[in-house]
Amino acid sequence: MFKKNALFPPLLKRFSIIVAAIFFAGIVIVYIFIGSSLFLIKDIEILNSDLIDEGSFSQLKNKNIFLARMDVLRDRVNEIPEIKNVVVKKELPDKLIVEVNEYIPRALLKENMKLAVSQEGTIFSFRGDENESYPLLVYEKLNGKENLPLGQTFIGFERAIKTYLSIKDIVSVKIIKVKTETEVFFLLENAKTEIRMNSEEHAKESYYLSVLMEVLPYKNVEYIDFRFGEDIVVKPY
Repeated sequence: MFKKNALFPPLLKRFSIIVAAIFFAGIVIVYIFIGSSLFLIKDIEILNSDLIDEGSFSQLKNKNIFLARMDVLRDRVNEIPEIKNVVVKKELPDKLIVEVNEYIPRALLKENMKLAVSQEGTIFSFRGDENESYPLLVYEKLNGKENLPLGQTFIGFERAIKTYLSIKDIVSVKIIKVKTETEVFFLLENAKTEIRMNSEEHAKESYYLSVLMEVLPYKNVEYIDFRFGEDIVVKPY
């Protein structure tokens, strides 16, 4: 008969060997991924933007790709009002790919047409095609301001732009007048007709507008007001 205690030394020895092998393998793996120069960042590729370049992130060069602090990228991007966000992809063993998403201009500020407003309601420097036509956005509270808050988002602008996008294929808009956070007026290209809408109900009101435009000679209309629920007010000249 074998005694149970007689089995312990061989089992303990085998267990110790396995633990030692795992520990050694762990050291090798850590060295390969952390200590080796194989995974040091050598190349940074910037996509979709000329606002930043590889040199903007020189701090990340020769840093381990697994340990590099991506907040360096975020801090750099947050300084640029024209950039909405970035997506950083690691391409092993030594490359970072930075995909930049810039804000898309949807309207220009009437107070300063070098500034644009995005769909998110953010103000940023206009870098688009000057030959492309954009509606002008008017907001009385910005009148007389010399230094407009670049990179700042206004909820009233966001709602106004989303409302504009819901009707831009129905009517041609020249000026977007932001009255309040929920009220927005649109002056059409004929410079005679005004569309008054509640931006919180823009989906429903844009549908009503599309139906109305099929039967209404709107060039003879001073304004169409959708702000009274189910009642639509049409005032002719």
